[in-house]
Amino acid sequence: MNGEGGYDRRDGTHPLRRPRDYRPDGQRRRRWSRPERAYRLTYRRRPFATILSTIGAVLTTSLIAVATSRVGSIYTDSTYNSSGWAVCSTPISWTTDMHNLPPEIASKVRPQVAQAFAAWGQAAGYTFVDGGEAPVAFDNAKSTVTPVADINRNIAIYFVPDADSDRITKTVVGFASPNLVYPGSKEIVGGYMAMSADYIASVNAARQYALILHEMGHALGLADSTDPGNVMYGQVDTRAGLANGDIEGLKAIEKVCQE
Repeated sequence: MNGEGGYDRRDGTHPLRRPRDYRPDGQRRRRWSRPERAYRLTYRRRPFATILSTIGAVLTTSLIAVATSRVGSIYTDSTYNSSGWAVCSTPISWTTDMHNLPPEIASKVRPQVAQAFAAWGQAAGYTFVDGGEAPVAFDNAKSTVTPVADINRNIAIYFVPDADSDRITKTVVGFASPNLVYPGSKEIVGGYMAMSADYIASVNAARQYALILHEMGHALGLADSTDPGNVMYGQVDTRAGLANGDIEGLKAIEKVCQE
């Protein structure tokens, strides 16, 4: 030992050979050793590294979402994969069966349906015409809607009571799909929309319109998007305007007219 009561740093045989670690009275100083300090700095930097990793993950997810939002016609039935409507001289008609809605609700919903078709038509160049009321046959087992009359290039709209559909739940308030397509060209010439009559009758106009706009996209051939900014985002809220992902998705699956 040296005269200050500490260990001589030149004594290489003792593991505690740093005199600065001890006070003159022989008591150990409360100091961090270099390895401990290095660990502490590494530990403190860890949250910052986590933040950077999180930001990177969010950016990657956002880019994937944008790409996904432009992919359409993905359905369980492979018949409709890569299918789409065509811009033809013959317009696409839409018909409604609203007998399950109270008259005062039906009178408010019909203009919203017309507005939604106008929005999609303007975005993609389609011409839609109101075909009026037309009864449909609803198949609960297959979850399909078929117009009673044979109408070409038509989208049938039906409002189904929750009790009549096994597919309608508290979280699923609508479904839609193409239901007629030319196998060779993949041109869609028929589709349907089914929406919960109970939901439509219980929510405000903004939510009614958002649901109609979303299900209309499915009938036109688009799948759900992972981008919350798109109307085709899987969780319907009150989005009332089409985003670039919605529009580009529809244009990407447009087919050559077969008429």
